[in-house]
Amino acid sequence: MQKEKYIPSVTSPLRNSIIEMPKVIRNASGINIYGKRIKSIVYSLDVSLIANTDADAILCVYPFTPNTQILNAVSLVAKSPILVGVGGGLTSGERSARLASHAEENNASGIVLNGPVDIPTTKKVREYVDIPVIYTVIDKSRQLQPYIDAGVNIFNVSGGKNTIELVKWVREQYPTFPIIASGGKTTESIQATIDAGANAITYTAYGMMEEYFHKKMDAYRNKAMEEYQQDIHNFIYSLTDTEIKLLRQVFYDVYNIGISFDNETARQEIFDEIIATIMDNTEFEINTPDESFYAIFSANPEVGFSYQK
Repeated sequence: MQKEKYIPSVTSPLRNSIIEMPKVIRNASGINIYGKRIKSIVYSLDVSLIANTDADAILCVYPFTPNTQILNAVSLVAKSPILVGVGGGLTSGERSARLASHAEENNASGIVLNGPVDIPTTKKVREYVDIPVIYTVIDKSRQLQPYIDAGVNIFNVSGGKNTIELVKWVREQYPTFPIIASGGKTTESIQATIDAGANAITYTAYGMMEEYFHKKMDAYRNKAMEEYQQDIHNFIYSLTDTEIKLLRQVFYDVYNIGISFDNETARQEIFDEIIATIMDNTEFEINTPDESFYAIFSANPEVGFSYQK
């Protein structure tokens, strides 16, 4: 049995939070583009995600007329090679070729053409650039050889629910031709796409940044609540026996809650009741421990107390 390789991980406090691609993608063979082996390709135009992902490459395509400023924005933050869409549908011919040339000048590692692109546009793009040209295969309606003859270097298979069958169809015709394919969201679908013949996998990042942000905010909120609960605990255990006695009476008179007559037990019971009340968000406003207890002690002005965090 082959021992699994240990891969050291080096990070830093400010850069240890990244959007990771599914580990199953590492099972793909990858495609070497100018010496860099590419297996995972994230599909996103969210610059904050692009700047914080472990994907091997970025797929910069979108359903609008290609815009050089969008590429400029992505290239400013991307740490990985960028595969840039230059149209092929409404945008075609000389315009697509000029966009491709601009992309190459701005460090793009590949040019992506849409499924509807015609052969003349493909040839024109090939004439303008020296980087790989990637043709998007969306169904079985077109012969692929003419695109290879026109200068296409890689197929990008994007067939929705039919992607796996489409990858098999391409691979049967071209056993060694580079294939990128969308792998879906699950480990099983990604592995099936790889098994069908895909060399690299595009992974759609819709919602990943939002989900990560929600998790981080939940962690911040939980940490804040833990710190607040510790403040409440410290505050209660700093009170004198006289103050605990008065608190016990206030809880009974105002809230109809019975507290133990043993002072140490009473402290824990008061703490539990306060925390339960805070979590229910009914009786006490969450500010500082002093402010939370102000209303209680204001009913007993003869009791003085101080609290230091």
